[in-house]
Amino acid sequence: RKVYDDFHQGNNQTVNEKLCKVREVFEQYNLISALHTFMSKKDKIYENIIPILSLLSENDKKKLFEDLDKLDFNINNLKLD
Repeated sequence: RKVYDDFHQGNNQTVNEKLCKVREVFEQYNLISALHTFMSKKDKIYENIIPILSLLSENDKKKLFEDLDKLDFNINNLKLD
């Protein structure tokens, strides 16, 4: 909502810029695999994924979380409800 409000009020797009950087991190991988890997940190149900897709390898998972941590994008800070 903040992105929308900032755009229509002519404010700086700092939140949108962060979202674009987060998306760039996820786009380095298959998006569904990366999202499931990310979400599985909070809820193991996301480890369930239909073949031919799979969770990220341990190396890719480590890089994903390192890159997201650099952006201060953490699963524990997200509102998932």
